[in-house]
Amino acid sequence: VAAREMGADTAVVLAQTNSNDVTGERGGYVVGYSGVAFVASGKGSRDQGIEGSSDLTEREQKSLLQTARSTLESHIRTGKTPEAKPLTPKLGEKRGAFVTLHEHGDLRGCIGTISPTEDVLARDVINNAIAAATRDPRFPPVRPAELADLAIDVSVLYPPEPIDSLD
Repeated sequence: VAAREMGADTAVVLAQTNSNDVTGERGGYVVGYSGVAFVASGKGSRDQGIEGSSDLTEREQKSLLQTARSTLESHIRTGKTPEAKPLTPKLGEKRGAFVTLHEHGDLRGCIGTISPTEDVLARDVINNAIAAATRDPRFPPVRPAELADLAIDVSVLYPPEPIDSLD
């Protein structure tokens, strides 16, 4: 209810495990654990958009989507990773980001970082695009034949802030 009131309409599973995974046992009853991000879904073209980034201009958002798309094309087809070339100072900031891939409307990969792991946002988007396509443990690596059918969504996070109370 709280997520919906804040405008979220989509849940992205960040991580999941269960008590058997933790203890190494198999069988019987288990307790499941998940980390989930609730976000507003992207609307529009094949490449959905940039979530959580109202401070980015439309040009900056398109640049990040193009960075993710060109990264996937280059890395999947040739194994090469493009350089991060931030279009504006804001794209050169340190911010966490998630890259989500959908194929025909179905989740195909999602990897991200809550806190930045690189000096520039564009580099985090590059790394997470590659990881979503090749290292999401729920899916096999994306093949070149799938690239045309992939929709990309990039979620840009604001730096984490401490809260004073649960209220």
